[in-house]
Parts: sequence; structure tokens; C-alpha cells
Amino acid sequence: MKMLNPLKVLFGTAKWSRLRNVSFHQWEDAFEVEFEDGLSFLEPHDTIRKANSITPKALPISVEVEPETRSGFFVHYDNGQTAEVSWSFIRELPPKESKGRSMLDEMEETIISAIKSRRVIQFTYADTVRIVEPQTYGISTAGHPVLRGYQLSGGSKSGQSAGLKLYELAKMFALRNTGEPFSKAQAAHNQKDSAMSKVIASLPLPSAARASAR
Repeated sequence: MKMLNPLKVLFGTAKWSRLRNVSFHQWEDAFEVEFEDGLSFLEPHDTIRKANSITPKALPISVEVEPETRSGFFVHYDNGQTAEVSWSFIRELPPKESKGRSMLDEMEETIISAIKSRRVIQFTYADTVRIVEPQTYGISTAGHPVLRGYQLSGGSKSGQSAGLKLYELAKMFALRNTGEPFSKAQAAHNQKDSAMSKVIASLPLPSAARASAR
């Protein structure tokens, strides 16, 4: 079923779907975003400009769907700026501000919940979308909130898109629980992560690792 301009759902509740195609409609100053589940949204250009701090006079010259996961797209402008748009930005309403709670508090809650329920998370890090199985969350030896996670797909400065990686909470953007389950911790999972001075939440050790530790 294809629908233009359906009502967006509450933040954190949209169903994940890969992007099929994105096109810019100049006469409407909006982007039509088509998903593989058949839904299509008409997103005003103005909301994308504001969310990415694009200058008012900049003109879009090309649109590029993120090639590996197809979980977002990029809008390139004639002044060199680039807007990054995630699939959840299109399908969900903006998050409501919580009195007395910061965005980092909300992100921490999302990560801890995903660890406890063994759910895959998605976020943007170093300008690329990451799909990650969270393993351990805590405070680094430098005093920063960090996540040790197994990256399933996405970008990486090291060139290795998959594997156990350490992420700083403050450098994550568009964090969300995808709802996709995973069965257990990775074989190399360590509940006493040497990069952390304090562990706040961690997956149980895999059965084979528990047996060898006895």
C-alpha cells in the first residue's frame, strides 16, 4: 500500500523499513521518500534544512540514498553543505522534551533498555549510520559514558564495518531501538571491559564463556 503524507507516529515507535527511493520535487519544495514496505512520505524541505542548519539560499543539487543499509539519505547543496536524513526522521514525530531530563539521559535509557532486552540499536556516528548489537554500557577510564557494541553494518574510520567497537555517547546522533532481537552476547564479550572504569549494564556471558570461567 502506498500512501502520501500519512500521519507520522510517535518518536521511537515507527516500524523499520529500508528506503527504496528519494526524489526532490522542486515545485513543492519537498522530498518524496519511498520505503520498501510501500509507504511514501512527502517531507517538507524546510524541516530538513532546519534540522541540518542548511543556509536558506543553498540549493539542492543531488540526493544520495545511504548505499549499505539504505537507512537514510544525503542531500548535497550547491554551497558544499550536506544534509543527513535518517529513516526515523521521516517516519516519526520529533521527540518530546522531558522536564529535568537531558538528551543524554534519554539516550542512556535507550541503550540500557536495549541491552536488557537484547535489541539491536541504530545511530549515526562519525557521519555514518551504524547498526549495532549493544554489549556493555558504562563510564570510560576518561570519565565519559561509552558503549561497547558489536557493529553489524555501517561505516567505520578503521575500514572494518563489522566487529566490536567502542562508542562515546556524546558523539551519537539519532539513536533508536530498532526492536530487532539478537540472541546472545558475542563470543569476545567481556563484562569487565578494560576501557571502562565503571560498568552500568552488560549482557550475560555466552554459555561457552561461562563454562570456561568456572
